[in-house]
Amino acid sequence: MSQTVNIRPAADPAGEMTIVVGVSGSPASALALSWAAAEANRLRAQFMAVLIWTIQPRAHYAPAISAGDYAERNARAVAGLAAIVSTVAGDLPPDKVTMRVVEGLPERVLVELTTGADLLVLGSGAGLASGRSIGPVVRACVRHAHCPVVVVGPEGPSGFARHGAGADQQVPAAVQKQPQPVLAGNVAGSSQLT
Repeated sequence: MSQTVNIRPAADPAGEMTIVVGVSGSPASALALSWAAAEANRLRAQFMAVLIWTIQPRAHYAPAISAGDYAERNARAVAGLAAIVSTVAGDLPPDKVTMRVVEGLPERVLVELTTGADLLVLGSGAGLASGRSIGPVVRACVRHAHCPVVVVGPEGPSGFARHGAGADQQVPAAVQKQPQPVLAGNVAGSSQLT
């Protein structure tokens, strides 16, 4: 079951671009949040910061999580997201910012939120320079997102493009103008990012 808490709902985006950024609290996530906020500001786009938390599976004999514990965890998530977004993306107009706290599986929630979004931005601690594999959430989003995906590693954005099904597709001009972004996934129809 997924529960969503909207902290500051944005105005109806009526034709405006929407940039969704996943927030996990990691340093790479903070870099992704910063990059996404700058891109949203530059494009005058709607900006949606999403923090997803999950209740870890418990043994059948372990006590269940009480409603009070559940509410407390959700409240901590809401407060944490509000603090990091106000710190990193505080320059964005308030009517352009939406913050969502969702309980669920990160890869599923993020892919669902890409329906109707123009760009998904995620952080990855692996980075391209390290030669390490990206994590399962980033990998699932790159494969299944309904919009282009930008992945920001610990070295910051770097130049790499993977074009899902169509190898002849181009990296959006808006992404090319930023300092070496990482663009992955399906970029079909992404020319609107100029």
